[in-house]
Amino acid sequence: DGMGKKRGGEEKKGYWKQTRQSPIENKFGVFVTCDRDRERRSMTEITNLFTEYFETLFPNLSVGDLKPDVEDEETEKKELSIEEELAAEVETLKKKRKVENAFFTTRDTGVQGTFFMAFHRDLRDKVDIVEFVKRILSDAEANKESKTRYTSRLIPVQTTCIAKPEHIMKAIQPLIDNVFNIPGDNKGKKYAIIFKKRHNTDLKQKDVIEEIAQKVHLKNFVDLKNPDWVIHVEIVKTTCCISIASDVTRFKKFNIREMSGFDFESAKKLKEAKKGKDKAEVSETPSETPSETPSET
Repeated sequence: DGMGKKRGGEEKKGYWKQTRQSPIENKFGVFVTCDRDRERRSMTEITNLFTEYFETLFPNLSVGDLKPDVEDEETEKKELSIEEELAAEVETLKKKRKVENAFFTTRDTGVQGTFFMAFHRDLRDKVDIVEFVKRILSDAEANKESKTRYTSRLIPVQTTCIAKPEHIMKAIQPLIDNVFNIPGDNKGKKYAIIFKKRHNTDLKQKDVIEEIAQKVHLKNFVDLKNPDWVIHVEIVKTTCCISIASDVTRFKKFNIREMSGFDFESAKKLKEAKKGKDKAEVSETPSETPSETPSET
């Protein structure tokens, strides 16, 4: 249909802007950040990357063994008119036809430069999503190769919910209990809370962080510089992505470019040099003889 594309295969700017986005609920997977206007390309490379690792790490897993992963969202119930009920039923049928058995599927977040890779719910007891991401990043570091071009961060997500305080606290409680509130474990752990918000004006960062901290047992203590564990809360429009992971600093906040040794300073200098060169060329008059400059590599 030509939507989102222009000549040369480039994606049209603003393609990723959506009018209204339904929250992604009760899912686990990976929240991906990428170059803006390169979401489709990032989706392709991440799908290929994850497929490669699934074949390596889980050779005995078969897509055919998975049950249909139909949406089971916990959206707030409300009274619907007959027309709305019919529309909802049609939408449900469409979803059932669209959903295919797959280890993971891409989900649009409605925010440019991001998307969500939702893993099949039957994989929850088979795939430790944090360790899965760490393995990819460890290999990128060891091989000095990321196998991705347009992707920045691969943030593991243990659960998702509606981006409202009551839903966030309910979803995060079992994760906190599994790490910080273990009966008989009297050793305190250092932790930090990372809260990021995109296209959401309802939630107040200070309020959410304070309420999360109250759920962590007092034997544990905050250490923003060198935490043992990081409670990561990522708000994207109406969706909240949650995870609790160790060694976040070691894995450079799950930045695959940094883990693979991508030289940001050199790239920045090269970009600035190119801008300066382009500006100089524009300001030149026809009578001037352009000076020779070494070609960029």
